[in-house]
Amino acid sequence: MLLASLAALTFSFAPLPGASATAQAAATWKGITINWSNVRRGPSTQYPVVKTYAPNTSVTVYASVVGQNVWGSPYWYRISPLNSAPLYIYSGLVVKAQSSSQANPSGSGKVIVVILSKQWLYAYENGKQVFNTPITSGRPSLPTPTGTFHVLRKLHPTTFYSPWPPGSPYYYPPTFIN
Repeated sequence: MLLASLAALTFSFAPLPGASATAQAAATWKGITINWSNVRRGPSTQYPVVKTYAPNTSVTVYASVVGQNVWGSPYWYRISPLNSAPLYIYSGLVVKAQSSSQANPSGSGKVIVVILSKQWLYAYENGKQVFNTPITSGRPSLPTPTGTFHVLRKLHPTTFYSPWPPGSPYYYPPTFIN
């Protein structure tokens, strides 16, 4: 079983039109939108929408900037070259693109690969795929963390307890699993 880390949300607001958003040059990387995504002239929902991308649209990220805090994060990605008109997309709507080599691990042992852009899990044993299944990952307000994780122990039976208090939109009652 895969467990996702959950983070508390902090809502606040940052720069609106007219405020400066300085893009810091960094290595570019490829990403994929995880939902319908508005592309804007600045890093805030107050800037006009210039286009809308469908889920699974490939984007190149040229820089990360601090802008309006949406869904608990103030980061926006600049998806236009730094020497052109600025175009921004909210960071919670983009995940790093997976290379094809990441979907077929080799070697020994057990490996689980989750491709968020496809909402699919692949399980391998000694380099051979032994299982695959659709998954449901976190929504933009509670995104699924990405990276490499190690299973240190398996707990069953156990009970999950919500880190959020009753009344929170993210609260869930204690849930027993076997």
